[in-house]
Amino acid sequence: MAHTPQEEVANNKPSMERAEIANKVENLIQNRPSPEALEDRNILKDTTVAPALQETRYQLERSRLQDKLDRKLGPLRPSREKLEQSGILKDQSVSPSIVEQKEMLERQILSDKLGHVLENRPKAEELVEQNILKYTNAVDSNLQSTCAELELKQKKLGLNRKIQQRPTVEELVERNVL
Repeated sequence: MAHTPQEEVANNKPSMERAEIANKVENLIQNRPSPEALEDRNILKDTTVAPALQETRYQLERSRLQDKLDRKLGPLRPSREKLEQSGILKDQSVSPSIVEQKEMLERQILSDKLGHVLENRPKAEELVEQNILKYTNAVDSNLQSTCAELELKQKKLGLNRKIQQRPTVEELVERNVL
């Protein structure tokens, strides 16, 4: 039974694939990183400690680093409550599934309060009458300061006229006012 070259290649295909895979694996094994390099990258844990103690050592190291961070950042780091109040951290007292609903409700309450305050605020005319808000004519913003200065001068002139017309102390005594 004579086999053609194509049939022989087809029959040897599994062994050729196996040889290629073996070559690839051999190449990977030769180029794999050393245990020290894996320890440096925190992939492998330190093998100088017994396996039963590795987890305890890891926890102690973490605790030590946390304490060191707390000592250095403690005075500078704001408390959890301050972060929650400023809106950086979300309130943890509510289930995460309803946090968004809670925030929407709080926004709606705030919006309602603001709406009520705006409805009840006094009109601009009332504030002008109470001298809280200055009356501004339909004057260009560039001329408003000049207009305010003129009004002040008019008030000063009016007050000076009234002071000049005011009776003296002697006149008030003669009239029996004083």
